[in-house]
Amino acid sequence: MSIMRKCVYNVDVNFFKNWNSRMAYVLGLTFSDGGVYKTTLSWQLQMRDKELLFKIRNAMKANYPIEFSVKKNAARLRISNPLLIESLKQFRLTSDKIEFPTIPSEFFRDFLRGFLDGDGWIIANARKHEICLGFVSHDHGFLEELVKKLNEHVLLTSNNIRTQKKLTKKGKVSVTYSIEWYSTNALNIIKFLYDLSLIHI
Repeated sequence: MSIMRKCVYNVDVNFFKNWNSRMAYVLGLTFSDGGVYKTTLSWQLQMRDKELLFKIRNAMKANYPIEFSVKKNAARLRISNPLLIESLKQFRLTSDKIEFPTIPSEFFRDFLRGFLDGDGWIIANARKHEICLGFVSHDHGFLEELVKKLNEHVLLTSNNIRTQKKLTKKGKVSVTYSIEWYSTNALNIIKFLYDLSLIHI
């Protein structure tokens, strides 16, 4: 008689309790493309960015499966663990309103790289010989605090947050906030974010 064994999934439940470069990066990506529902933490990315989910899983010493949907062109990682969710309460990720977390100065660049990979972009325009870097958020206060913290590390000459309104298919108005930097401003941010000697994920 064969015995069916239930698959046991593991994760480092203390991952978000101790600051380090990997934790800060994953936290930044969680603030952009992550979601918390009851005892489950999940990330859903476009298929082209699926490698980020493998990085998250490895960093958290987890063995949860990564799900792929060809129809939605998406990849998703879901980790269900009440102890892990409990540790996220200090960052208010379990609440309805997003708030910019208190981040040790030495790990701010790692957090920002994670957020950039989720809700940001870097575009190089070869024709104009110009670089553009930007962020987007549904919360004006969060983006405003992000810009403020970034200016503590990089001197930027332009910090104008734009409001964008879009009518959804259901007839509701969706409001997002975005900011972009160009040329020297963008290059200085990139230099700050990608100091290769300090990146560990």
